[in-house]
Amino acid sequence: QAQLPPDDPAIATSMAYLASTYSALGRHDEALTLETEVLAFRKRILPPNHPGIATSMNNLAMTYSALGRHDEAL
Repeated sequence: QAQLPPDDPAIATSMAYLASTYSALGRHDEALTLETEVLAFRKRILPPNHPGIATSMNNLAMTYSALGRHDEAL
């Protein structure tokens, strides 16, 4: 992050990849924390209808589901 501008979308992408890795390892609580941050970051820097926001919302829903928090996944 220190070498990129603070609103660079690559930061969100890297964080999302890390969250995906956490999920693959069964570390869903850690993935949830990162995915929540990624969604907030993307909502701040991207236009409202950007597909990256939808992707983040989907990833977050999948993690809620993996944690058995199905109501929150909807």
